[in-house]
Amino acid sequence: MHPFRTHTCSDLRKKDAGATVRLSGWVNRKRDHGGVIFIDLRDHYGLTQIVINPDQPFFTDAEQVKNESVITVTGQVVELQAILANKQTRGAFGEARMQAIVEDGLPQGAYAFQPTLSNGSRPDAIIHMPNDTPPLVVDAKFPLESYHAIRDAETPERAKIAAQAFRRDVENHIKAIASKYFIKGETQDTAFMFVPSESIFAEIHEKHETLVQKAHRARVVIISPSLLMLSIQVIQSVLKDHRMREQAHLIQGEVARLMEDVGRLDDRVRKLATHFGQAQKDVDDILTSSGKVTKRGTKIIDLEFDEARAVEGGKNEDTRRGLKVVE
Repeated sequence: MHPFRTHTCSDLRKKDAGATVRLSGWVNRKRDHGGVIFIDLRDHYGLTQIVINPDQPFFTDAEQVKNESVITVTGQVVELQAILANKQTRGAFGEARMQAIVEDGLPQGAYAFQPTLSNGSRPDAIIHMPNDTPPLVVDAKFPLESYHAIRDAETPERAKIAAQAFRRDVENHIKAIASKYFIKGETQDTAFMFVPSESIFAEIHEKHETLVQKAHRARVVIISPSLLMLSIQVIQSVLKDHRMREQAHLIQGEVARLMEDVGRLDDRVRKLATHFGQAQKDVDDILTSSGKVTKRGTKIIDLEFDEARAVEGGKNEDTRRGLKVVE
């Protein structure tokens, strides 16, 4: 057996629920939600979420752990329903799951968690929108307690009562979102109500259509994890397009300045060509003058040579005449 693990982070399945396992790896992400710590543990094989409650002996140590720390954790494998059965972890789980989707889908600076609005309210998250438009509010405080009361009801009568309480709690939550998070000029007039479970989301649409209609009229969109991921991808595309448009504007400005530089360069090249042309003309004139000087020099040399021959010829003739006189 491996000294630091019994399983890898990709091994655990539903059949392992209740088993005690040991995992080792890097802290991929850590979130502290009201005393419940969620750690996404990463190894070379996968990712596993660790849930640490305040009553666990190593809770204090977990508070000191930082991202990318290497840790070994020993604990019991639990199903999602077991986590959602606990009120404290249930509320923290929804918020943690929402934050993980937002952090994985958007760049830093495109969102904020637990911001304070001008009316003093603090939504779970806001997503910044392009073009200086107000941010979009995301709420993750879905009333799961009422839903689980329906699941836990032992008789049809209790289930009916629990269903009525569930509808009432969701309606009140929709009203609370609309009253607290819709601030003209500060937030969008539409908000997301995050449901952390696909099955709960499906059941709401299947059995509680009136809730969906009331949320729609209140401009509150009920979304599941998969719909939130899809929405984040759309927002990411919009933000990317906005950044590209901003960059295109900057590129256009740079191209305009580049064309100005090219224009100045063209003027200077033309001036230089004019200077070169004038210099070439001067050189041609100099060559013409030097050619004339050379020709004149040649003529002078030829002229001196003829005179010298004439003088030399005259001396020879006198010599011959002299000789004749002596004779």
